[in-house]
Formats: sequence, structure tokens, C-alpha cells
Amino acid sequence: MNMKDIFPEYFKDKEEISQIWKDCVFVFDANVIIDLYRYSDSTKKSLLDALRKFRGRAWISYQASEEYLRNRASVIASEEVHYADASDKIDKFVSVFKDILGKNRQHPFISEEASGEFFRAAENIKKELERNGKEYFSRVSDDEIRKELVKIFDGQVGRGFDEDELNEIFERGIDRYNKKIPPGYEDVDKCNGEIDDGSMSLEQKKQVFGDLIIWEEVIRKSVEDSKNIILVTGDVKEDWWKKSKGKTLGPRTELIKEFENRTGRKFYMYTSYKFLDISSENEGGDSIKDAVEEIKETNVSVSNKNDNVIGSVFRKINEVGGVGGFYKEDVWVNDNNEESEDYNNSQLDSYLDKVYMLSKEISELDKKNYLYEEKISRHKARLERLKDLDEYLGVDAQDKKTILTLNNVIDSLNDAQKRVQRELLGKKLEMEYYLTEKEG
Repeated sequence: MNMKDIFPEYFKDKEEISQIWKDCVFVFDANVIIDLYRYSDSTKKSLLDALRKFRGRAWISYQASEEYLRNRASVIASEEVHYADASDKIDKFVSVFKDILGKNRQHPFISEEASGEFFRAAENIKKELERNGKEYFSRVSDDEIRKELVKIFDGQVGRGFDEDELNEIFERGIDRYNKKIPPGYEDVDKCNGEIDDGSMSLEQKKQVFGDLIIWEEVIRKSVEDSKNIILVTGDVKEDWWKKSKGKTLGPRTELIKEFENRTGRKFYMYTSYKFLDISSENEGGDSIKDAVEEIKETNVSVSNKNDNVIGSVFRKINEVGGVGGFYKEDVWVNDNNEESEDYNNSQLDSYLDKVYMLSKEISELDKKNYLYEEKISRHKARLERLKDLDEYLGVDAQDKKTILTLNNVIDSLNDAQKRVQRELLGKKLEMEYYLTEKEG
């Protein structure tokens, strides 16, 4: 036997990968479809078009589909906040520009026409952000992406494992993770590294060992269908990929070897952006190149991104109701249950209306608090300069009067800021109370 026959996992050339591509099953990880909610409309369309090309050969594991359903709403909520953040930054920039113009509302080197255009443009952008933010947020209850995914994966969802089978995977997983055998061992952070203390619930174990569960489903799929597999994932961690000096060199050879030993079939992996790039290589064009770059940037940023506070609100919803809470499992597998889905969505709509209004009020109060902080800081800085002059040079009566006035203004601003902070605290407590009441 030659070296390639003995170590096939090290000899994945373009010709062999091309052969795998022709007749394989494409398996998509949860993060690939979850990230659709993070992309621009053009990039989202490009990736969905690529998925449609392989309808009938595109497959998703039960674990990955459950992760998608569990996390979908929280991702929508966390991304929606970016609209409000952008609007707040515009307000701050406009505030700085107004300071540049000064009391005369006109800068000697900036024409009135130009400054007017600036303010109008800022206002138009804010209105567009608010409009698009509301439209984006509506996906929680009326989600065109989910409807499209249901069509693409119609009849192509894994059946999952029963509890006994899962417990066997967990037991093997403890040994694998301790030995750093891929995939998934980097997820021990989800349980603070304590994977074998016996305190984790079934759902916690499914999160910690989620990658391993998907891996076992993929292997079973290959054996049962006698098919080669290409796995597409947005995960960029080292428990999936071989890396050196910051560069990704390809799938971990341990994964290729284990897969081929257990199935007798071929295996390869792509990141989301590489999958799009290769599947669309005949089309080309700037739109695909831009989409590839956006997906690449998103994959990297999301791998180290923490969910924001509002995102955690929706994670709580799913923890309380599970996948079968507001969104039932059968809606994902079979999208014909319109009446049940509408009923669940009507419950969610009233909840989301309340959460949306509270989050918007909290955002506005945060902005007011920030503006007061800026004003107080500016007045304090001016006051300190005058005090320094008084100490070293002495000041006249007019300056002393100014110092007194500044002290009074700062006191007034402090009082106003405290009122805003009390109101802000009240809104946050109202949000917390509302969530607790719903969970109860």
C-alpha cells in the first residue's frame, strides 16, 4: 500500500473533493441558517439561492434544527438593537456638530446650505433606521426566512436520538472532550469546564455536547444513505478546523479519519462563505464577492460575540416554552399547521409589543442620560479652568459670578439627570417584572 492509501485523511486534493461534491449530501449546521438573520438583504438572497440549488441534497440534523428554532428569536432581537444603536450614534454626532456651529448656529467655514443638508440627511437616515428596524423585528412573528428554510429542508430533517442514545453520546463525549478529540471540546466553557460532575440537566448537556450530537447524526446519515458528506458550518473554532499562525488550513484530519473509518464514505467541510463562493463560482460578479466577504466577517465576529440583554429576553422565552412553546416542532418539520402557528404567534405578538415599547423607552432614556452626562462634563471642565485661573492669577467679579452660575447649572443638570436615571431604573424594573410575570 502507498502512503495515500494508508493516510487518506491527509490527501484531499481538488479532484477528490470535486468528486465528493457531485453526489454528496450537503449537511448544514445551525449557525449557517441562523446567520441569515445577520446578513444584508443581498447576501441573504445569495446564500438562500445557493441552498435552493441543492434542494433534495441539502439536509439538516435534528439537533441543528432544534438549535435554530431555540435561538432564532434571540438573534433577531439582538440584531434589531443595532438599528437603535446606529440611531443613537447619529444623535451624538449631530450633537457634536451643533457644538461646532456654536450659539450662532452657523460655522464661518460651513455654509448654511451644507449644514442644512447635513441635518436633513441625519434625520432621513434616522427615519429609515426606525422603519427598517420595525420591519426587521416583525420577523419574530412573521418570518419569511423561516418559511423559505422549511421549503428547502422539506423531508430533509434528521430524526434525532432518544434519551438513552443521547446519554451514551454524553458518556463518550466526556472522554472525548477530556482528550480534546474533535468536534465540540471547546464548548466546555458553556459549563465552566465541569463536564463530568453529574449536575447538568439533559438540556444543558445537549448544549455542551451539541456539536458531538450533530457529528453523530451526520455519521448515521452517511451510513444509512450510503452517501458522502460535505458539512457546511459557520463555526470557526479549532475543534473543527486545522489552523496555523491564524490561518485555517482545512478540516481537522481527525474528523476525516474518524468519519471514513466509521462509514466507509468520504467527508469534507466548508465554511459558509467558502460554500457560497464555490457553489456560485460560475456566476461571479461583485454581488457574490461582496456576499462572500460579508459572510466571512460575520463568521469571525459571531464566534466571539456575546448576546445582548434584549437577546437574552427571547432566550428566556424559549427556555420556558422550549422549542414547542411559541414555535412548535411540527411547524419546522411540516409547515401546514397554519392555525396552530397563528394562535401561538398572536400570543407572542402582544408580548413582543410590550417588550419592544419598553426597550425603545429604555433606549431613549439611555440617550437622555448620556446627553446630560456630556453637558455636565463640559460645564465641569469649564468650571475647573476658571478655578485654576482664580487660584493662580485671580479673577474679577464677573468671573466669580460665572463660577457661581456654572455651579448652579451643574446642580440643575445633576438633578435632571437623577430624574432620568430614576425613570430609567423604573423602566428596567418594569421590564424585569413583566418578564418574571410571564415566566411565572
